[in-house]
Amino acid sequence: MKNLSNSHITPVTFDGNVFANKSQLARFYGANPRTFQQRLRCGESIEASLKLKRKSSVGLGCYFRGKVYKNMSELASEYNVSADALRKRLNSSWPIEEALELKRRVRKYDSRVLIVNGVKFRSLKAVSEEFCIELNELKYRFEKNRCITAAVSQIYNSFFTPSLNRSMVPLFFNRTIYPCVAMLINDLINKGLITEKTLLSSISIISKFIDNLSDPKFESLSTIADRFGLPFPDNYGAFNEFVNKLHREIYSYDFDMLFHSEMPFIMNCNDLAEELNVTLKLW
Repeated sequence: MKNLSNSHITPVTFDGNVFANKSQLARFYGANPRTFQQRLRCGESIEASLKLKRKSSVGLGCYFRGKVYKNMSELASEYNVSADALRKRLNSSWPIEEALELKRRVRKYDSRVLIVNGVKFRSLKAVSEEFCIELNELKYRFEKNRCITAAVSQIYNSFFTPSLNRSMVPLFFNRTIYPCVAMLINDLINKGLITEKTLLSSISIISKFIDNLSDPKFESLSTIADRFGLPFPDNYGAFNEFVNKLHREIYSYDFDMLFHSEMPFIMNCNDLAEELNVTLKLW
């Protein structure tokens, strides 16, 4: 062993044992040295960093494919994936089926390859000049969804409304709450899932679905805001915070993509995904 008196490495004493360094301590307890030291840097104790005497993870519960799970770890275990990997994937907005490895991961466009209508461009600037789109706007569109075809689409943001109408009826679709169906359509357009060719058929399917689900129990955005004493969101950016406050008011925790409870006065349109997929081959 090194003469530690002449070394910059400080011995570590833990549970009555002396270790030459933190890596040796981690290996002794079967922990990954790099992960162990990263946890220490984040302020966790040695016990927590080694996962010794660690409190069991207490989740808020989640629901998937007709079954209720106590927490994300239990869901991950059910499908034989790492709980840490599942959290990371969901936080990166992976679809839950792909995060659980039930579906093959669909890679987004490689940022180094820009192909539109079979033509390969060397840079976003070249795409900007070809399609007469301001460069910063093109960068924003592309970096948001990594879909260059959608970014140059003539119908990009065709349903975009910067301010919210007080009569809008919110709806839940694919782990997101939208203020109205127009913003759902716009989101699908901006992600390249609805194109110029499929726009009319998409709107037809969505409109028919919404009409069939029309029910007085689904309240307008203004009614919901008044009923729960929350400030009405004037724009789409404020709407996300509104949803958090609303969900926190009812269930005492924020809305997120996995741990949430269905709010019965908000229309659930998840069944719409299957019909769109079958008809338009979007997913």
